[in-house]
Amino acid sequence: MVVLALAQLLSTVGLLGYAGKALAKEDPVTATLAGSAAPAGESSSSRSPPRATTSPTPAAAALSSPVAPAAAIPGGAAVAGAATTAAATPSTSRSAMASEGKGPNSAAATLPATLPAAPPRPPMSKLQSVEWLNDLLATLWPYMSPAIEATVQTQVQPMVADMLPGPLKKISFDKVHLGAKPLRLENIGVAVARDDALALGVDVVFEQAAGSKPGKADGDNLDVEISLPGIKVGVEDVALVGRLGVRLVPLLPEPPFFGALEIHFVDHPALKLNFTGVGNIIDGPLIRTVVRDCIRDVVAGMMVLPNRMLVPMTTKFDLFHSYSPPEGALALHIVGAKGFKKSRLKIRNPDIYAKTTVGLVSRKTEVADNQADPVFEGSQHHFLICNRQQHVLVKLMDEDTGKDDLMADLRLTTEALLASPDAEHPVRALDDKTPPGVTCHLRAALHPFSPTGSVDAACGVAVLVAGASGLGAVTATSATITVGSGKAKAGLVKSTATVMAPAKPLPGAPIIDPAVPAWNTVADFLVEGGVSAAGAVVVDVKNKGKSIGKISVDVAAVAATEGRTLGGQMDLPGVPGAKVNMKVIVHGLAAPVAV
Repeated sequence: MVVLALAQLLSTVGLLGYAGKALAKEDPVTATLAGSAAPAGESSSSRSPPRATTSPTPAAAALSSPVAPAAAIPGGAAVAGAATTAAATPSTSRSAMASEGKGPNSAAATLPATLPAAPPRPPMSKLQSVEWLNDLLATLWPYMSPAIEATVQTQVQPMVADMLPGPLKKISFDKVHLGAKPLRLENIGVAVARDDALALGVDVVFEQAAGSKPGKADGDNLDVEISLPGIKVGVEDVALVGRLGVRLVPLLPEPPFFGALEIHFVDHPALKLNFTGVGNIIDGPLIRTVVRDCIRDVVAGMMVLPNRMLVPMTTKFDLFHSYSPPEGALALHIVGAKGFKKSRLKIRNPDIYAKTTVGLVSRKTEVADNQADPVFEGSQHHFLICNRQQHVLVKLMDEDTGKDDLMADLRLTTEALLASPDAEHPVRALDDKTPPGVTCHLRAALHPFSPTGSVDAACGVAVLVAGASGLGAVTATSATITVGSGKAKAGLVKSTATVMAPAKPLPGAPIIDPAVPAWNTVADFLVEGGVSAAGAVVVDVKNKGKSIGKISVDVAAVAATEGRTLGGQMDLPGVPGAKVNMKVIVHGLAAPVAV
């Protein structure tokens, strides 16, 4: 909801990138320089700032407070450390989030207990204060509420329902009001990106609490009601912190000077979400995990790399022309680890395996039984890399008959990993189960995508779905894109937004016809095993969540064509006269680049 609100703002601002005037040699889009923001509460506006921005949120103060240079943490990731010793221990709530896999797994500057810590990021220079933009956001915030509520009910609700099991699929967002306190933006950075685009990065900070009577909050407070079968629940408080990337693509020689906004999170944003009233039932361990993970997956499916949300800014926007492929595939071999010992309660060494996560995809090694210095054979995996600031998270787990124990973890940016492509890295011990000095041996190489590269060990598959026509008597149309197995946890499925005619169209607004939807969706996949394992790309067109026709394209056939590209207006089986404007591209892997 908050992210969609920001998308609405960026659509309005348009040229904010040129106002930053912070072109840098490095990549400020995915990194921030501590201490470069304006002092908390200071505004660049000549007028008095709106009431909503006169008192900065605790999160904003935390992000804009002066800090010392970043300090290296175990594993090589760098985070901004506070000027005081407050950088040592996370708060209880943030520790709990980290244990659930929803927050960062490394030390960070201490933030208020109500707010999750931002994912770690390295220091950068030439970042700008954006108080003028926060002033603008505060003014626009009341006008955004109707658009946000409609977006949640038409786009977010169907995606959440599709992911929830059984009776929970009947979830309904009955009321969505985010309160009077707007989200804040900090530390904007601007850089000329590859492929004729302008790239921006900004910290997004949002925290909001409900009124004293949940469900009856006044206009200044959070008021969200969610219906599940037999119960109605409220949201008590929300907090979100993350680094948002925005690309202006393609650059044009006429207003608005770019075709679309491409919005994404480089890594999962830290998210806190508590329920109230009958919703305390959801805060039980099982349902809490299901619901919150589902919401987190919805955000990831829309905006965490390689997923990106496109907001066209001109009728001349061409999805196929503006497409920029990922950088390539990261080949990662978890060679092994050293330094584990028998615990006091066990008569044998732990049974260690490694679980590696990059973006939406997680992969596991085999289990090294009863080894203090485990060695993992045949454990090379490939991960899709769109940005070298994407984090690689390695968790060393002890397999058990019940729940597997997390023994230690390691978090590195892709850039830091490639700087030491064959090295032992110190890990972060979580408790006394892990002795000091444990290391993990990683071997990595980045293979750029190439139209002539190898497609045997792994390959990239891009599916661009611009829209459709002639769908007939439909009311809410969407498409689900899958490749191979279509497993969500393997990053092999993506859904478009749902297009439906608004109940009350705004005067002068473009006509929205669900029979002629403009989805403008890019789905980038990485297939282990190459084209032989990829099978087919399937685009399943739906009306109100039910399939009305599917297009299937064999990946091996695309790889055999000149340029490894196939696309255009394709007939939709089952719907006479209907066509889907789409393109499928197969990326090969070139020789690894030298770092």
